[in-house]
Amino acid sequence: MPAGSRNIHGWKKHMKEFPDDPVVAEILGISEYGARIGYEWNRSIATLYPNLVAADTEADRVSADTAAELMKNRLNLDTDSASLPPHYTASRLGLTDKSDRIKR
Repeated sequence: MPAGSRNIHGWKKHMKEFPDDPVVAEILGISEYGARIGYEWNRSIATLYPNLVAADTEADRVSADTAAELMKNRLNLDTDSASLPPHYTASRLGLTDKSDRIKR
């Protein structure tokens, strides 16, 4: 949001009775000075994160799940990281327990 694009006097009027002073200060500051929204980083190279430990300890399961997703055309396989676009981000692989852990 660009600085000065909001009516600070109107915001002050409407925020007078708001009980949370730090929130009021933040909103009024954004109204007066603007806010930087979005992700800023060096986007000249692709970002590839290392996998989580579970991906190594359960490598057979991760490989089987990945193969199943490839067969369903839900994933694309790109073995050459140099060909990835600069805005590309590869997230970590891992496993999450989705059971409710209730013993029956």
